[in-house]
Order: sequence, then C-alpha cells, then structure tokens
Amino acid sequence: MKSSLIIFLFSINSLNTFGQWEIVTPYPQLNDLNTVFFADINNGWAAGNSGTILHTNNAGVNWTTQNSTTTETLYSIDFINSNTGWCVGSLGQVLKTVNGGNDWNLIDTLPMGDFVYGADFIDQNNGWAAEFFGKICHTTDGGENWVVQLYEQMYWLWSISFPDQTHGWAVGLNTASQEGIIINTTDGGANWGVQYNLYQRPFYYVQFIDANNGWIVGSYGTILHTTDGGINWSTQTSGSANNLYSVNFVDLNIGWACGMNGKILHTTNGGNLWQEQISGTDKFIFSIFFTDSNNGWAVGQEGIMLHTTNGGVTDIADETSDIISFDLKQNYPNPFNPSTVISYQLPVSGNITLKVFDILGSEVATLVDEYKQAGSYEVEFQSAVGNRQLASGIYFYRLTAGDYTAVKKMILLK
Repeated sequence: MKSSLIIFLFSINSLNTFGQWEIVTPYPQLNDLNTVFFADINNGWAAGNSGTILHTNNAGVNWTTQNSTTTETLYSIDFINSNTGWCVGSLGQVLKTVNGGNDWNLIDTLPMGDFVYGADFIDQNNGWAAEFFGKICHTTDGGENWVVQLYEQMYWLWSISFPDQTHGWAVGLNTASQEGIIINTTDGGANWGVQYNLYQRPFYYVQFIDANNGWIVGSYGTILHTTDGGINWSTQTSGSANNLYSVNFVDLNIGWACGMNGKILHTTNGGNLWQEQISGTDKFIFSIFFTDSNNGWAVGQEGIMLHTTNGGVTDIADETSDIISFDLKQNYPNPFNPSTVISYQLPVSGNITLKVFDILGSEVATLVDEYKQAGSYEVEFQSAVGNRQLASGIYFYRLTAGDYTAVKKMILLK
C-alpha cells in the first residue's frame, strides 16, 4: 500500500498561487525596505537600507528610485500630502521633500545622535520623532528646528503616533525592567508619562486613529488595543507567535498587522478577531499601509514588496454557493520553512481528514479530522510537530472527503 501511494504521489507537481497579495516590482532588490507610506491611492513611497527611497505615482504599477542624498538606513517615512514628506533614519538624520521626493534635503539640526525609528507629522509644521535611545523631539517649523521633549536613556523607542496636536504615544522597551513600555502625552509632548509598563515583551509599533482608539503590536504576536486613550489596554489574540512589526487601521474596524516569516493578519471588527492572510512570502514584513479597505502595500526583507487591491483576501469565495467541486490547493509557500498554508474547498458538508505523510508513506500529522460544513478552508502546517522537528525533504498531504481523495506534494527546505 505504501509503495503504490508513493508512486502516485511523485506524479503530482502542480503549483498554484491563490493569495490576493501579489509580489510586485521593484522586488527583487537586496536592500531591506523598512517603511511604506501612501499619500493617496496613487502616490506612495518606500524607504530602507543604504538610503533607498522608492516612489510610485500610479498605485505601484511602476516604481522609481529617488535620490535620498544619504547612504544611511531609513526607518520611517511620512507624508501630509503628495508633495510634502519626511524620512528619518540612522545617525539622527531627517530628510525632507516639498516636491514629492524629486528633491530630498538632509536636515542636520535634529538634536538626536542615533537611530530615529519613528516620525509622525500632523501638518506642514508640527511633527515628532522618536529616537531609539530614549529621545523624543518636536518641531513646529516643518523640521528646520527641533526641541528635545523627553530624554530617558533606559527607554528604547521604536514608534510614535500623534492623531492630533496634543495627544501622542510612543512605544518600545524599558531596558531597566525588560518590559514593554507605552508612554503618552496630552499636551503636545511638553510632558510625557508612563501609561503601561507591565507587559514583558517589547512593543514595536503604535497607531492611533484618534485620541481614544489605538493599537500596538510587538514580539510573540502581541497586539494591544485601547478605546479610551490608553487608560485601559486589552490584549487581542493574534493567533501568531511571530514578532509583529507594523499595524495599520483605516477605520475603527478594518486593519492589518504584519511581521516575521511573511505574516499578515487582518481584522474587520477592530481586532476582536484576527485572521491570517496568505502573503505569498516567508520574508520578514516590516511595514504595511492601506489607503482604504481594499488597496494596500507591504514591504520588508530584501526589498520584498506586496500589493493587494481587495484587502488581501484569497480568491477562494467566502460564499459556498459558488463552490461546485472539491479542490485541494497547492500549499503556499512551497518550498517552505518553517510553516506553510494548505487550502481546500468542499461543495458539500461531511466528515473530512487532512493528513501529512513523509516520503516513506508514514503519517506525520493529522491537520483536520472532523465534520465540516461546505465552504473554503485554510490550515497552517508547521515543520515542528509536537516535540519533533521535521527534517528537510519531500512531504505529501492528503485530503479525504467521502469518496473524494486528493494528494499533493510539498517541500520543507531549511
């Protein structure tokens, strides 16, 4: 029985992509892209290592390289319209453009000396920047001059968010206690106070869409949410153990988060439920940005750039009325390490099993063994099964539903 199964499995070599995140130009390019921002649906910028700044004026169909005037690493980019924007990075550098990036000017008066990971401008004059080693600076003249509002060396700060001129938050790590820290201000940064310092995981990104509603993401899949300006924070279940590096909401309900190993999560109810989307990559995704509920971009490791025009949902219909046949999809990514997603659809309800086998035909894991309603489903397969770490090589997964059986091949590559 095993021999005949192996012969049949080796005849399968189909490969289908079905995620609605698409890898777009200018990938591949070797420089990491650390930040992405769109002023409107057409005009966007991405920035990263070695002074890289890329620009599109046609919704990402084409990207061009802009002269940043620096070779330092750039971590955060922010625009208030299609012309005026700022980009910050290492050595305390702040770049500014007033013509959409055709010319970038280095502002060298910023009183910071190291990695500036976050910046947020609310208009052409007022902006704030967060430096890794505990500094927050403020400008009231569009970045020409900066004033230090906070300098606390025990803090490592990664991100800053101002939804208006008075309310602001910054997040990072308290190195003294090794706890994630949230600091905030209600007077434009004249005074900063610790709002949360109890979570033993660093926070990497914060976004507030108004003075009350905000989200924070961090290590080990951490997502925090507040609806009262940070007086109370609730933990949301991300379903991921991967570090999350960025979060972006377009309104109170619809948002995305991204992180390690190509992880992209999506919510339509403010984060009460997060669902994983198929990104099509296992590279780290450092930044994600949406102009509306459909159009979004994500960038990351080795210049990976992703784009979606339907919010990142798969092309497998959510409605069961369109499903007329059984279908077992090719896993994605493939080859994979350490995880991959297997998708399948059922035209009728019934008991189904989805199992993984090694090249000898021995069962490795049972992913599904239960009654399922007709519909489309996704399941993640991890290369660590219990306490056992699977070796590199060829594996097979088999879907059985009544008289229907389908088998496909996948490759674990370390």
